[in-house]
Amino acid sequence: MSFLESRLCKELFMVCIYCLSDLHNNQLSSLPVGLFDQLTNLQELVLNDNELSSIPAGLFDKLTNLQELDLDNVQLSSLPVGLFDKLTNLQKLVLSDNQLSSLSAGLFDKLSNLQELDLAYNYLSFLPAGVFDKQSNLDYLDLSDNQLSSLPAGLFDELTNLRQLYLYDNQLSSLPAVLFGKLTNLEHLYVHNNRVSALPAGLFDKLTNLQELYLYHNQISALPSGLFDTLTKLENLRLYSNRLSSLPAGVFDKLINLQELHLLLNKLSFLPVGVFDKLTNLQDLLLTYNQLSSLPAGSFDKLTSLQVLYLAHNQLSSLPAGVFDKLTKLEKLWLADNPFKCLGGPVPAKWANIESIENLPICPSNKNF
Repeated sequence: MSFLESRLCKELFMVCIYCLSDLHNNQLSSLPVGLFDQLTNLQELVLNDNELSSIPAGLFDKLTNLQELDLDNVQLSSLPVGLFDKLTNLQKLVLSDNQLSSLSAGLFDKLSNLQELDLAYNYLSFLPAGVFDKQSNLDYLDLSDNQLSSLPAGLFDELTNLRQLYLYDNQLSSLPAVLFGKLTNLEHLYVHNNRVSALPAGLFDKLTNLQELYLYHNQISALPSGLFDTLTKLENLRLYSNRLSSLPAGVFDKLINLQELHLLLNKLSFLPVGVFDKLTNLQDLLLTYNQLSSLPAGSFDKLTSLQVLYLAHNQLSSLPAGVFDKLTKLEKLWLADNPFKCLGGPVPAKWANIESIENLPICPSNKNF
């Protein structure tokens, strides 16, 4: 045992026995069994940013009143079976930024009061079925920045109180249709930066409290009709950097509280008539870097709350008459890098001097551009 660790052992019993949050970043390389055995009333233990690499079985067995345990960035590659079994009052467990490649079945089974579980920035390539089955009180689950390529269908079935779920920066190529079926209280779902190519119909049907849905930087080529129909509380939908070439008519009709819709960096060549008509609370609409060659007349007429509209980097050669007339709250309009030839009619004076459309003639009424 190093001098620092020996001194630590002696000083541990002189600190407050209810809260200990000062052991992070101490270059600790090991912790002896029994180190915490006298601290039976300890509520918080913070060990992050050390060099432990392993934790002996039984180290936490006497910490029956512990509520928070932080093991972020301590170079853990494995966790002993039963390591957390005595921590029945634990509410927050941080295991992020380690080298964990697998989790043993039943590892968290005794943590029935757990509310936050952070497993981000590890090397997890799979999760055992039922690994979260005893966490019915979990509010926050972070599985981002791992190497997960698939998820068991019923993985989240018992997490009925979950509000935040982070799955981004993995290698997921598909999502089981029933994966989110029991997450009726979920408010934030992040699945961006994966390899998902298709979304099964009904995937989000039970997420009636969802407010944010991030699906960007995937390989999604189509959206099933009705995919978002139950998401009436959704405020932020990000679908950019996918492979969408079209949008089903009515696909956004039930998103009556949507405020941000990001569709940039796809392959959209047209917009269905009325596709945005129900989005009366929308504030940001980003359609840059698509292949739009025209806009239906009245495309944005119902977007009376819109503040930001980006249409740059498309193939638009003209704009329909009055296309911006109803956008009285619009503050930012980006039209650059389109091959404009003419305008369907005058644009509001506020936007008449935009460089990309300034001085364009009115389109001949008998010509389509």
